[in-house]
Parts: sequence; C-alpha cells; structure tokens
Amino acid sequence: DIKYKLPKIDLVAVPDFGFSAMENWGLIFFRESAMLVPEDKERRSSAEHTEHVAEILAHELAHQWFGNLVTMKWWSDLWLKEGFANYMSYLALDNVEPTWRTRENFAVYELQHAMLKDADTTSHPISFEVSTPSDIRRIFDPISYSKGASLVRMMNSFLGEETFKNAVRSYLKRFEYANAVQNDLWQIMSEFGHKYGVLPPQLDVKNIMDTWTIKAGYPILSVVRNGSDLIITQQRYILPQARATDKSRWYIPITLITESSPAHSETPSYWMTDQDEQIVIPDVVHPDEWVCLNVNRTGYYRVKYDYDSLTQLSRHFEQLPEINRAQLIDDALNLARAEYVTYDIALTFLIRMGHSYTDILPWAAASKGIGYLTNMLIREPAFDSFKTVMRHIVLPAFQHLGFDEKDNETHVQLLHRATVVYLACTFGYDRCTNRAQFLFREWIRVPAINNIKPNLKNTVYCVAIREGGVHEWRFAYKQYLETTSASEKEVLLNALGCTRDPSLLSKYLNMTLYMESGIRKQDGARAFSAVAGNSVGFEIAFDFLQSNIEQISKYFGDGFSILSKMVSAVTTYMNKEHHLNQFERFIAKARKLNLKQIESSVKLSTEHVKNNIFWRSRSYYQLQGFLEKLVSDMNLN
Repeated sequence: DIKYKLPKIDLVAVPDFGFSAMENWGLIFFRESAMLVPEDKERRSSAEHTEHVAEILAHELAHQWFGNLVTMKWWSDLWLKEGFANYMSYLALDNVEPTWRTRENFAVYELQHAMLKDADTTSHPISFEVSTPSDIRRIFDPISYSKGASLVRMMNSFLGEETFKNAVRSYLKRFEYANAVQNDLWQIMSEFGHKYGVLPPQLDVKNIMDTWTIKAGYPILSVVRNGSDLIITQQRYILPQARATDKSRWYIPITLITESSPAHSETPSYWMTDQDEQIVIPDVVHPDEWVCLNVNRTGYYRVKYDYDSLTQLSRHFEQLPEINRAQLIDDALNLARAEYVTYDIALTFLIRMGHSYTDILPWAAASKGIGYLTNMLIREPAFDSFKTVMRHIVLPAFQHLGFDEKDNETHVQLLHRATVVYLACTFGYDRCTNRAQFLFREWIRVPAINNIKPNLKNTVYCVAIREGGVHEWRFAYKQYLETTSASEKEVLLNALGCTRDPSLLSKYLNMTLYMESGIRKQDGARAFSAVAGNSVGFEIAFDFLQSNIEQISKYFGDGFSILSKMVSAVTTYMNKEHHLNQFERFIAKARKLNLKQIESSVKLSTEHVKNNIFWRSRSYYQLQGFLEKLVSDMNLN
C-alpha cells in the first residue's frame, strides 16, 4: 500500500566499515560481509551467513519506511525504528523464503537475545530520557533492537494479523515525512484494536504497552495447579543479586493450550493487569493433563511451572508445539541460572531434547544456555561430569544426522546439523573431532581444494587449530590473507583465536594493532573476542587489553566501538573475586585516560562479572551435585 518514495535505491559494500550497515535514505552502506554472498558453489557461504545477510538487507530496507519515511521525534524512542525494522525483517524473509522458518526462529534468536540482556540491573527501559551523547550510544543495544522487535511481535499477536497490519499502515500514512513518539503508535493501535473488536473496550494499548516500555525487565508467570484451576502470579525475572526489592508488574496477555485443547491461538484468552499480583483461571485443565502457557512464545515473559505441571510437560514433551518445547528448555536453563528453580529441571528437559534429535528449535534454544554453563564450568572440576552428560545428550542426534551433509538438505536442516556438530566437537566426541581434523589436514595437503562444507567451517577450522599447532595456525592465517570472500575471512578470524598456544594468541592480538597484518580495523573486535572467548586465551586477552589500552584507543578511535566490544568480551570467563578486583583496577586505569566511550560497557561488564561470581558461589555446587548423580545413576562414561 505504501510504496517506496524515491526513484531508486543503491546498496554499497564498503571495505572497512564499522557497522553492519547504515540505512541512509536511498543509499544504504554495508560492511562487505553483511551484503555479499559468493555465487560460485566452491566459495559459497554457510546457511547461517546467507540468512544473516538476508536479514540485514531486509532490516535496512525496512528502515526506508521505519526511520526514514517516519522518524522518531527524539532518541528516547529509537525503538520505534529499530524494533520495527528488526521485526519486519523477519516477516519479510518469512514471506520470501518460508522454508527458512524465520518467524519461528524469532522466538529462539531475537527474543532470547533480548531476555538475556534484560535480566539484571544494567538493563534500561526501552523508552527513556536521552540527554547526553553517552545515552545515545547506550540505546543502540539489544534492548532497542531485540526487545523492541519482541514487543512489536507481541502486539501483532494480541491484536491479530489483520488489525496490526492496518494499524501500521495508518501509522505510516499519518506520520510520513514527520516525527512520531510511542504514544502516537499506541493511539492508532488502540483505534484499530477497538474498531476490529480484538481489543476489549476496557483495554487501551497505551495502558498495556507502557508497562513494557517505560520500565526495564520482564516478568515470570508462576503457575500452580489447584484441581482444574490455575493460580498465576507475576514477578520480575532478575538475576539474584537485585531481586529482593523489585516489585515491578506488567499488563500481560496470557495464552495457553492443554492436552485436550491443543489448538494454537495467539489471541489472549486472559489478561493479567499491572495491578494483579495473582489471578485464578478457573476450570481450565484436567488434573491429569498437561498445560502450556505462552503459545508460540509470543509473550515477552518466562513461565515457571509447579512440580505437577513440569512432570506432565516432561512426560508429554513431544506433544507440545516445537516453539514451546524450545521455550521450556530456554526457560528452565535461565530460571535455574537465576535460582527460581533447581538445575535438575533444566537437565531433565535437556535429556528430553536429546531424544528429539530432529527438533531444530529446541536445540537452537538450548545453545546459549549450554554455552553459559560451559563458560562457567570449563575451568572447574565439574566440567568433566558436564562433558559426560552433554555427550550423552548430543550423541543420538550426532549419530542420526552424521557429520557430513547429505544431498538436497533444507536450509534449516543444514543449520541444525551445524549446531549438533558444534556441540559434539565442543564436548570432545572423538568421531567429531577426528573428522574435523582429517578434513582440515586434507585442505592443507591440497590448498587449492577445500572440501569443508561452508556450514561446518566454523567448527572444523576451530577444532583443527585448537588441536593442532603452529603449522595449522599459519596455514589458516595464509588462507585469511588470500581469500577474497568476506564471510570466509570472518570464519578464519574466529578460528585463529582457537589455538591453545599462548605465544600464537599473543601474536594474534598484537597483529590487530597494525594494518600490515591484513586485519582491518573493523575486524579488531572480532579477532580480540576470538581470543577472549578461548578458555586458554581470555587471561592473555585481558593482559593485552590492560597493557595496551591507550594504544588500542588511539588506533581504533571511537567510531567502531571496538574498545567497548573488547571490554565486554574479556569478562566471558570471569567468575571469581580476584577477577573482579583485576577488572576494577583496569576500569580505574581506563578512567584516568578519560575513555568515556566505554562507560556503558564497563557498567554492563562489571555487573556480568558480579553475577558470574554470585552464580559460582551458589549454583555451581548444586549443579555439580546433580551432574555427578546423573553420571552415576545413568552409568555414563
């Protein structure tokens, strides 16, 4: 209905560009790897990179309407352009490539990303007063992008597709070539919600959505059965350190399905207001049936079930919609991390996931939670038990899928195998690591022929360099210099940080500070993060950052946010008091240099370290006990 207003649009790939892209009206700039996908079969990109490029293209094109045609009045409402552009990119891709299942993927990637960043006291309201340049820098974050998109998606869900689309069209028409604030959007959404009869007369979108946009965080709904009734309470999900005094409440759309009524509907059956600490839903589920809240995970909240409900959900796991299976696993891992439940619940659902080895979304949803546990445990005695349990979970999927790709596999199947292979190799399954090393050796033997499939390159390159030595590292670096594929360069940059050789890691970090190395400034943070994300390399990376912070700041400047990304990356494994003390000394040094551009990253990273320390002091030992019991009871080895 609302056509693009300019006569043409140009897309330009820029060789050394600090951002993924920039949506200038009619002239969009991209980093090369965010725009270019090799056409020839031998150099093609992975399914993940191809989808990433498509999403960025769709996101920037959406900005021609959300951001350029209609612009937010002030930075406080940045989410009006970034949240909408993010969400619309998923809808666009789902329309162009429905086999990619991008609508379903949203709940795994975008929503989970938002929730992780919205989980502690460093979060901020999606709409808040912006008065300084540092405030502006701060709001270009997952809260504006991913949470913004998640809230737009939630509105789409509770208003319905037709109402939402017509309201958005009206919003764009009323404010074209003008500025809008979120209240303008609320007014139009309410008008259409009432016009189409999908919003009860007593409800107003402003009353609902203000509870989500002008406060930080999100709720947990706790579900307790009482016969056939459900008693539901709400509280803020927040990592344990700051929980005691928070009394936030939200206006929550509640959807549910049961064993006898499994039909999916995203239209809210019930509403919980921001005045309700508790509601009772009467006569909704038979005592012997399962019940599952937040259908298709369209609501921006987590769900904590009582023991009886969890038992039913675990027993009938395969009957649930795939998105809700993914939700159960992600919620269980994160509720355990924040001490709302114990880790035996999360482990139970992970084991159930292991039996459902063709389920794509649950495996993708589990990856971040598994990654956090890996980071926290890898330098601890409990890691051996964790590896053993994870191998037990991953093995059936790996054996079913195999390492090597099959002909005519779909986009999502390729992504799924990549996830499973990564996990199998990460937890040291010999058939996986041996195959990866063999393929890399074959490439070294005949450099002109690389038979490693694009979807497996991240894992194969990293495993081969991790298990290899100087020869493998130098070969990979040579390939980095010679390839003209931007996506291949990024994969190799990541892999070069996988070595366990401290001298190579130090050398690699120093190479980021001079152009003659071939590492562009735009990629400095990627190379640094690869080392910092290596359990052997993170202390080397931190030492490099402390020793060279002034030079790093001068070399990279303020434009690419490289230094902020380095500060964030270096805290990945920090979970002890001496780590915090070291980090605080580093902060003091940075402040003496007046590096104001990293203040936001410093605050986020400090809180991250404190949360890790808190987790290790309490949850680690509980998890260790559960893991050791599992290994013993299941006779795992």
